[in-house]
Amino acid sequence: MGIDARTPIPTTAGWQLARFIKPGDEVFDYTGLPVKVVSVQEYTPVVCHKIWTKDGLTLVVDSRTGIPVYDSKAFLTLSKWGRKVPSREEYNLPIYAPQNLATIETGWCRMPTCYPIKPTAKPLPLHPYDMGVWIGDKNRDRRTQVTSKLIEAYGKIPDHIPEEYLFSSFEQRLAILRGVCASRPKCHSRVSAKFRFNIKDLRLFRSIHNLTESLGIRTEIAELKQNYHMVFRTNLKLVEDQMPVRRPHYEEMRRITHVTSVDIRPCMHIKTADPNNTFLVSEGYLTVCL
Repeated sequence: MGIDARTPIPTTAGWQLARFIKPGDEVFDYTGLPVKVVSVQEYTPVVCHKIWTKDGLTLVVDSRTGIPVYDSKAFLTLSKWGRKVPSREEYNLPIYAPQNLATIETGWCRMPTCYPIKPTAKPLPLHPYDMGVWIGDKNRDRRTQVTSKLIEAYGKIPDHIPEEYLFSSFEQRLAILRGVCASRPKCHSRVSAKFRFNIKDLRLFRSIHNLTESLGIRTEIAELKQNYHMVFRTNLKLVEDQMPVRRPHYEEMRRITHVTSVDIRPCMHIKTADPNNTFLVSEGYLTVCL
């Protein structure tokens, strides 16, 4: 049971490729809590599968990796209770091998969106909200006072959200996203209740995408005409005139569109201290069970 060795994994120390994870590192379980890695093993499986989601994410795993999903029964339960279902109950979601996902009824095959990750608060050189406003401002060069603080802290002007901000506390990360939204007042639609971002710089786009997903917000991403697009809806308060999401449970799962066989490649089996051995992988914070 394993994931592609090149898969990025969120840890309490920042992003790390699966092949560089080692015992003692802390990854995040499905509820967003840190959990220690107990052992790591690299191997080459007989077959690998690539999972594609409707919102633009992919994940490569071997045929013995477990993927918790909402089938029709689990989906109807969530539709009825929403997030009132205790988080640990969601570990009772049926676990499917990737090659068996296609057997689920069309439209019901959905992965659960993670809860916000919960690192501890960090001392930061610039207030998180101010960092969000600065990084989201297309004319940020005019903010000379902020720029001088960032140069003092990082030796240069960052062109993306620094990693220490991406793995700060929930409150700090939420303040960053609020700042980004404040710098782009047209990002929210009161008609559709959606937030939309169009960004040309890939590294900046990825950092804002990582930030948003780490807050437990499911996004839809795409690349169109050399621009990177991200759309999401949430009931987390980001702007003053924000419209509520009427059916929030639909935002808490991501639909799997198809699974394909791909060339075999080195994979990593990572065992954690969590009895379920369920933790988050990839920049979309997807849940796997190894």
